[in-house]
Amino acid sequence: MREGSPSEASPLLVIHMITFAITMSILILMYVAYTIPAEGEDLDEQVVTILSSLSIAVITISAFLRSWILKRSVAASKKERRSPMVGELFTAQVITLVIREFGVILCFVCTLQTGEFEYVLYAGLAAVFLNLVTWPREIPMK
Repeated sequence: MREGSPSEASPLLVIHMITFAITMSILILMYVAYTIPAEGEDLDEQVVTILSSLSIAVITISAFLRSWILKRSVAASKKERRSPMVGELFTAQVITLVIREFGVILCFVCTLQTGEFEYVLYAGLAAVFLNLVTWPREIPMK
């Protein structure tokens, strides 16, 4: 294919699209949890505490994981005398996005079972904030 053809998306555009899609899915989970009332039995308080604590831990870890992965790949690339690759940024971004979304899903379950919107609200806001803060701005070139 010719360089610059419409079928060849830039690596940064692909990362932006994935980041946007996962951020939107978090916002949709928050909307669904807000608009659909919980029915049925409540979760045991211990289960809610475990799920919400796990969510906090996962989202907190995701805040540091991306930079840790990138630092390791930069160190490895220096050792191998090469530039950091697009794939390394892509991998770091996708892993942290998925981990954040997992944290929001845990709180989504808590919200659906307890009817308390605050679980998914706080987890969702934290995840969206981190997604925006870590929005890829540039890609290291080969």
